[in-house]
Amino acid sequence: MPPGMTNFFRGFYYMKSADFPGNQNLPPLHPVHTAKEAAEQYAQIPEYYVMRRGMSMPATIAAAMPDAAYIKNCKWLTEAECEVYGQEYTRSGWTGALWNYRVRRRAFRPGIAEQQTFAGRTIDVPAQVIAAREDWGANRTIGGPMNIGKTGFTQFKGVHMVERAGHWAHEEQPEKVSELLTAFLREGG
Repeated sequence: MPPGMTNFFRGFYYMKSADFPGNQNLPPLHPVHTAKEAAEQYAQIPEYYVMRRGMSMPATIAAAMPDAAYIKNCKWLTEAECEVYGQEYTRSGWTGALWNYRVRRRAFRPGIAEQQTFAGRTIDVPAQVIAAREDWGANRTIGGPMNIGKTGFTQFKGVHMVERAGHWAHEEQPEKVSELLTAFLREGG
């Protein structure tokens, strides 16, 4: 991969998109009872979640970089958009972007009062989930996104799976996501 943050973003977005060959027909994870079952299940997860030993994230992305024809013809993430991401992350660094993941990991540590503020509470406004069919992020929980909303909501309106979209559903299929959001709002969301 040519050096630079812009190229990193191109490869990263590609690897998590529906266009990446390893992201089709994703089965949701299921409960496991042995270490062997866990290893078999986690072996399905693509390398951008679990990288090979000795490979950094940039090396993993470089190995999966799309070809020049794909880059030129990609309508959902243009070169100009990649340039903006690359420039901003070069300028600001990764701390802000990674903070969400750091906070989530802390949620499992006891004694952090602000994380307990909403424990046992429900979401009492209309809510729905829009998830992408080819997104490992949506499918890596037990039962997949279809289990969302079974608890914790009093006015849950359902899960909508966007076809031909990976992690970036709002960018890969903006018309469909807008249609789902507009319908939700019209129906009293």
